[in-house]
Amino acid sequence: MALKFRNLKKGFSTIILIMEEAINQLQDLGVTRGQAKRALARYNNDVALAADYIFSGADLSDEEQDTPQARINTMESDEQLALRLSQETASTQQAPLTKDTTYDRASWSVVPFTSVDEKKADVSLTWWTDPENLSDRLAKDHIPIGLRPPLYNFAYVPIVLQALFHITAFRHAVLSFRPFPSGWGTPQYYWRGLGDPVPIDMIQTTTTPPPVTVKEGSLIPLDSPEATPMAQLSLEDAPIVKPTYEPMSRLMRSFAELQKLFGYMQHTKRAYAHSYHLVKALNQKERSPREWEYTDVSFEGFLDMLIQCLVQVDEQSTQATQTDFVPIFRNLFLLKARIEYKQESDYDDDEVYYLSIRLDHGMDSFHACLDPLIYVDNDRFTTFKQIPPLLWVVLENRTSPHTTDLPYTIDTTIYMDRYMQEDQKRALEGFKKIESSRKQIVALEAQIQALEGNAGLSRLDILTHTMTYFKDRQEMVDILSTVQQSIQARLTSLKNKVKEIKQDMTHAFEDMKQHPYDLRATLHHDGKHGTGHYWAYVYVEPSEISLLPDIPVEDKGGWFKFCDASVVPVSDQAMLDDPTPPFSLLYASQAIPQFTRDQLSQCVPQTLFDFVQLDHTLLEQEIEEDMKHSTTSSSLCFDDTCSVGTAVPAESQVFTGESLHQLKTTVEQRMEQVTELSGHDPIFLKSFEAFLARSQNQSALEHFYLLYSSEKNSLDEEASLSDPELEIIWQEYNRYLNVGQWIVQALDYFVQKDYSRAVDALLATKQQEDLWKTQLMLNQDVYQAYHGLEALSFQPLIERYGKACVQIMNDTAYAKACQPSYRTRGLEDGIRLAQQAQAMIGSDPIAKEALSEKWLSFTERSDLTDHEAELLTKLIMTWLEGQATDNKQQPEEFTYSSLEPLWKTYQHLCTESELLLLQINTK
Repeated sequence: MALKFRNLKKGFSTIILIMEEAINQLQDLGVTRGQAKRALARYNNDVALAADYIFSGADLSDEEQDTPQARINTMESDEQLALRLSQETASTQQAPLTKDTTYDRASWSVVPFTSVDEKKADVSLTWWTDPENLSDRLAKDHIPIGLRPPLYNFAYVPIVLQALFHITAFRHAVLSFRPFPSGWGTPQYYWRGLGDPVPIDMIQTTTTPPPVTVKEGSLIPLDSPEATPMAQLSLEDAPIVKPTYEPMSRLMRSFAELQKLFGYMQHTKRAYAHSYHLVKALNQKERSPREWEYTDVSFEGFLDMLIQCLVQVDEQSTQATQTDFVPIFRNLFLLKARIEYKQESDYDDDEVYYLSIRLDHGMDSFHACLDPLIYVDNDRFTTFKQIPPLLWVVLENRTSPHTTDLPYTIDTTIYMDRYMQEDQKRALEGFKKIESSRKQIVALEAQIQALEGNAGLSRLDILTHTMTYFKDRQEMVDILSTVQQSIQARLTSLKNKVKEIKQDMTHAFEDMKQHPYDLRATLHHDGKHGTGHYWAYVYVEPSEISLLPDIPVEDKGGWFKFCDASVVPVSDQAMLDDPTPPFSLLYASQAIPQFTRDQLSQCVPQTLFDFVQLDHTLLEQEIEEDMKHSTTSSSLCFDDTCSVGTAVPAESQVFTGESLHQLKTTVEQRMEQVTELSGHDPIFLKSFEAFLARSQNQSALEHFYLLYSSEKNSLDEEASLSDPELEIIWQEYNRYLNVGQWIVQALDYFVQKDYSRAVDALLATKQQEDLWKTQLMLNQDVYQAYHGLEALSFQPLIERYGKACVQIMNDTAYAKACQPSYRTRGLEDGIRLAQQAQAMIGSDPIAKEALSEKWLSFTERSDLTDHEAELLTKLIMTWLEGQATDNKQQPEEFTYSSLEPLWKTYQHLCTESELLLLQINTK
């Protein structure tokens, strides 16, 4: 009986801890304790639903005031409430969640508290509710783990941590750091940002040394992970000594939360984790525990906070007292600079942990922004004595809602040789050359500006209008025409000169490429408020076997787009083509070592691994309970009283009166699903709903689901044709269908082996698609509202089958040219094909070389006539210079008239075309 009572008391204590943590989170949002307890009791301690209920205008009495007497009685009332909740859970089935009938979206107050000190204009808000479908919360094969931010503020934290986590050298440094805590808290609800944080009372001191690092002032060597001291070290190398304990500082608690998060992300079976405990611990180092979440900091401020924490943690290492100790985190980020003043013969030394550079006109890349700060008119010259393996670059003012529209070109590889002190003499000559070229460009642009004029009309426009006015006076027209031609020639000459100088500037440091840095992450922000406005493209190293098991080790790796819990694979070109410029970038030296998953797992403390394994057990229990619940309640359909309507998300799920919150979740899931499809998937020709979801306009998709769904698992797309709210997107869909007709025509010709007409139709498809995209981009309002349409394209099919057609026709033309009687015709066909190929295969050097190689054999012939020699020269120059065809004529207009739906014909032709292409390639 005593044992049973102790088990009950232990269970009550666990419930109390969970409930107390939930109450504290709501109190941080300005909710009184009494209101928090009543809302949490209503929703079984679900913080998100309780906050939704409170902020929707629910009238909750506050019987329990936050007075000293109330705090004295807290434990007793909490135990009573825990007993009641436990009894209700044991005696009743899970009841459907309900919401107050007074729910009004317009009456929401996101944070019902405003600091009296200041009101911030820029608020980073990310509102999230965990998916109700348990399968959506499980990790997916080949997809990295997502990461959620706190409920309010600090919305940029996940992309910062993801960028660092997927650099295995940094992860290895974090996980192998010693000492580590004596405990990690409870894993229950840790993935949601709840549960217990790392205990603050004790820390375990062990003699297991951290990995040996490079000495300060040098880069990590370009060796294999097995050859580096960091990789060779194993936990078995350390002597076993009885652990000791000491109080944990706030600094070490913050770092322990980072270790805990990285270990969890590496081994969890869930789809995403939460950064709440880490962010809270970092902020509580300098702020009161009750006010940390009210004060949002800038991105640069958080970066300073995080790196300073890592640098200070170096001093707490178990090896810090050794004479040969080298701080690893300091060396990972520290950049040492020396600023020399030529006229004063003096210098200053400076140390920073990340580069902050400013954009300006003409400064649209990394080197273009940094070079003017390095060399200033032979007066000041800056060199770097030490460049860290991880180079973080922040573009100033990019996260502001009122940021400039200055473009920025992302460099996938940068070379730091020109900035290093040991290369100072060689670099100085290059900087002098660039500075001289820059001054020439300024002078030339001033002349161009003088010729074009500063008013709305340029001098050329004024002359043109004047010539029209004096059209009856021929002598004046002749004079003005001469002046116009002179100005035009001068402008052309000046602009060509500027292009030549800029081209020469790019080769100023061509011989200084011994220290390359590769792009590892780009961070983006659209300057607006609300959910999901921070995202990042992160390069995932191929050595992460558990995440990318199908990619071989020698592969270059892969890019993923991280947006909170959403993680999708993307191509490197998609990363470069993102219409929103980045506000920060992370580069890593090519010399930095990489670690396999097994090497990283060996660094994880056993207690932390046990923490994750216990979470796996909890996950299995959740799955089992979910299966039981779905079996017992499969025939039930719950509804609430605040439903606005019904909506069907996509052929498999019917929206039958669920809450707006569920609607938003369904819409977000559907939008994420279609982003994983290729840009030429048949479903976009089949379904307007899929096309609308791919446009990434959440409000339009919600509107469509609410008004045009039925309880028969279908969507009435035709009824939405007359909806004024969807008129614009329907116009874009019709234009897209028109492009689809052209690609169907092209594939039909290809299957029929009519390669000449297939090429013409493929070119027509490209022209129609380019026209559609151009019209879309010219209307910026539409382009921004439906920005996801940019990803829809038939270009991969145009290139794939266009190459096959050109290859076959090129062989035919070459065979004609080999016969003297048909040589002229063969060369003319070859020229036409070369011009058409430029438009289809673009700048693919491998394809061009394969197609043009055989024509080079004609240069050795001595029996060519002058005309044939001219044609051959034109043919070869077309391949080398990339001159596209000037023939813009399309095949005769046609209207798709088949009884079979367009999408089905397209799907069938894609299959037939692939089979034919396979036959062609195997010959």
